[in-house]
Amino acid sequence: TLGSKIIMNGSYSTVNKMNPEVDFGLNISNAEFQTLRTLFSSLDTLAPILEYCYGAINTDFTLNALFDSKMELIYESINVDGYLKANNVKIKDNKTINNLADLIKNERFKDPEVKDIKINYSIKDGKVEIKPFDIKLGNSKAVASGYNTLEMLINYEIDLTIPRSELGGEANKLAENTLDEFKKLGLKTDLSDDIDFKVFITGTVNEPKISLNLKDLAKDALTDLKDQVVEEIKEKIEDVKETVKETIDEAKNEAILKAREEADRIIKEAERKRDAMIKEAEKQASEIRRVGKNTADNIRKEAKTQGDRLISQASNPLAERTAKASADKLIEEADKKANNVEREADRNANNLVNTAKSEGDNIVNTAKKQGDKLIKDAEDL
Repeated sequence: TLGSKIIMNGSYSTVNKMNPEVDFGLNISNAEFQTLRTLFSSLDTLAPILEYCYGAINTDFTLNALFDSKMELIYESINVDGYLKANNVKIKDNKTINNLADLIKNERFKDPEVKDIKINYSIKDGKVEIKPFDIKLGNSKAVASGYNTLEMLINYEIDLTIPRSELGGEANKLAENTLDEFKKLGLKTDLSDDIDFKVFITGTVNEPKISLNLKDLAKDALTDLKDQVVEEIKEKIEDVKETVKETIDEAKNEAILKAREEADRIIKEAERKRDAMIKEAEKQASEIRRVGKNTADNIRKEAKTQGDRLISQASNPLAERTAKASADKLIEEADKKANNVEREADRNANNLVNTAKSEGDNIVNTAKKQGDKLIKDAEDL
């Protein structure tokens, strides 16, 4: 095994001579990906991404499966539970990953080198499922999960966090638009240095489809905006206090009148800021819902296209029934995924607007309290 170590134990049963059964556990240490592909040819069907992986791994799994009368493995009968660990994995020339790099305009994701990963996986009913696992690429972080099928269909989700300075494409465009809108209000603010969004990878191994679901792009900007407005109000109040002190020798009634005028102006200014925050939040909420709906529509459309393709490629009635079942399942899961995307977008949009309303009300209440204090200070002169 070229330096690797394999420990295997299990059983082989011929009680059913037409479908012998194998049941065993396997522990492999320090094995090269490409060596494993040579030793276990079924990996190209069960885990096609291994074709593009280079490096040494450790894996431990249990397997139960049946053979047919010709002693060929029945893939649909395979049941596996296990994990894979690697200190350093290089992924070369993978179309899906390189397409993602092009979409987000980040060259770090092309032919990436991933360190210190552990992946828990299972195989059942012809589906290879990958449990959520952490990935770190430079300053970017991700959590990936999903599955692929024996028909080479893929369905994966990646929760991705990328520094905005390293991000291009639609996500950064929306972030910059958000920043521009705040600047138009005469407010100095910045968006978060990191951008969080979901990546959906569907389609087939040979024809992957990638879409993005943007979320929380304006959350940090809204917080920063609130702090800035409060600070501006405090500064204005301090200025008014200083003015009142400088005119202490003038008639007290005039001082009180000016204090009330300033308090009224401060409150109106706070209300204007609040209304502007809510209006901008509603605009961004609409954009988040639009992006969520477009993403959901694309997921449903792609699932329908892939399902129709599976059915059209069926060569006989049995294959057609199998393909139709796979297509129906694909459409059903895609619809669930799309509904989740729309719900998440709506939830994020509502949270954004509710936060703006709450923070806006706090700003107005702060202004009223400060205005009342300003008037009281003038009355106590």
